[in-house]
Amino acid sequence: MGADRGDRSPGLGRPVAQVDERRCDVGEHRVIPVERPTLVGRGPGADVPFDDPFTSDRHVRFDRVEGRLVVEDLGSTNGTLVNGIPVVGRRTLDRGDVIRVGQTIMEVR
Repeated sequence: MGADRGDRSPGLGRPVAQVDERRCDVGEHRVIPVERPTLVGRGPGADVPFDDPFTSDRHVRFDRVEGRLVVEDLGSTNGTLVNGIPVVGRRTLDRGDVIRVGQTIMEVR
């Protein structure tokens, strides 16, 4: 899945991660449909690249398991928070959950 897929509208009823980068006076808003494992990070192999100095090359992976959206921290340096709580292993997400990766804030829609 390439980064350009973040510009497409998701299907109705599909869980997605809505990304709103709020750092260094730069604002960007992307919707990331998660239909298969989706790697987020700063590195060249990321499906969704983040230009965030506090994000690891391979920071998190979003996936769908049994129809539910899950996030997994991939051993990032600065960790991943969901609703202010550090992610250890995989965590199931619900609509409205707020995920922090480096200085990037994401909300599940």
